[in-house]
Order: sequence, then C-alpha cells, then structure tokens
Amino acid sequence: MSTLDKLTDKERLFVEHYLGDCNMNGGKSAVKAGYSFNARYEIAYELLRKPHIAAYIQSYLEQHSISRQEVLKRLSDVARNVGSEYVLKDGTIDLETLLIDGYAHLIKEVRRYKNGKIRVLFHDSAKALDSLARIHKLIDEGISIEVNLNERIEQEQQYGVVLREMRNQLIPNQEMSLKEYFDQIIKEKQNAN
Repeated sequence: MSTLDKLTDKERLFVEHYLGDCNMNGGKSAVKAGYSFNARYEIAYELLRKPHIAAYIQSYLEQHSISRQEVLKRLSDVARNVGSEYVLKDGTIDLETLLIDGYAHLIKEVRRYKNGKIRVLFHDSAKALDSLARIHKLIDEGISIEVNLNERIEQEQQYGVVLREMRNQLIPNQEMSLKEYFDQIIKEKQNAN
C-alpha cells in the first residue's frame, strides 16, 4: 500500500492544494479541501503532522525538487553571465538558441514592444555571485553585523552626550523640562511684543 493510498479523499485534496495552487499554504489548502474556515490553521497543523501525509509530501518534494548541485549550476550560469554569449553583433539576443541550449533559467523577463522589438532581461549576475559566496561561506556575515552594531551603539552614546551638553547649554535651570523651557521662551517673546 503506497503512501497516497493511506490518504482519505479530504486529505488527498488538502495535499494536492498544498503542493499545487496554494504554494504550501496550509490554511488555504485546508479551506480548499473542504475543512472549516474558522479552524483552518489548526486543521492544517494537525494534517501536516500526520506521518502518512508528511511522508507523502516529503516524497513528492524529493521527486520534484531540484538538487543542490543543480541550484549551484544555475546560480553559476547566472554569475558567469552565460547569457551574454547569446548577444548578437546587432545587440539582439539569439533567444531560440539560448532556449535550445537549456539556458531559459538565465532569463528574468522578456518583453515585446509595439514596434515588434523584443527586450530580454537576464538575472543579475552580481546577485547570483553574492548568493554563491554566501553558500560557500566566503562572506562572514556575523563579523560585519557585530562590528556594525558596536559602531552604532558607540555613535548613539556619543549623540547622547552631545544632546545632553546642548540641553545643558540651552536650559539654565536643570530642573526645568524641555517643554517648560520652550514654553518660557514663547511667553518671553510674547511679552516683548
């Protein structure tokens, strides 16, 4: 008996929506499968924890997901700007050959203008390179964040000192609040007029 056979009709509908049109949104999948709208999140939580449902979803994802190697290959193609090899001398793109060669993943967007010209935008090679660097741990994010936080804290402490000094210079009576001081200045200006 396969994992799919263990699912009830409602569970099967839930899984189909979960892996299909609902983009792994449990609550939405539960409602589309006919479960209660008011209890959709609790129901989705319970369904996703059932071993036979979890096993089916895991099996499906393993069969239909791309491998780590393929992700790295595709990112590498973008980072190496392979799409530029399909740019012709007149500045147009040999789109047909690019697609035949299996490089559709390089394309971010294709637009056809009213005048018949086609504009092809490729994915950003710098972003792909940055992603690869992070995957290969060539960028140590922890140190840069810690340094930035420490610098920020020091700056805020310095600003606090400067603001206190300015306040002390502005307000001769330390026991007076800033609002009281400004109210006093406004009264003095009104009396002078």
